[in-house]
Amino acid sequence: MNVVSHAPEPVLAIALPATLDGSTGTNRASGAHRQIAANTDVEAVRLWLAEYAASPHTLRSYRKEAVRLLL
Repeated sequence: MNVVSHAPEPVLAIALPATLDGSTGTNRASGAHRQIAANTDVEAVRLWLAEYAASPHTLRSYRKEAVRLLL
């Protein structure tokens, strides 16, 4: 029996231009007041998606919707 092994998909393979990445947004905390270790919106979404690594179906569904939101 031949089993095809696919490489795991990255959590979120997307890059936005610096002007659109949210790093200078009005809701972006800085310094000691940060609640998560993310400097951009994409990094924040990656951290959120990482919480679902143990649930591949949920991760796939959430990743699809996150890409739709960011694009």
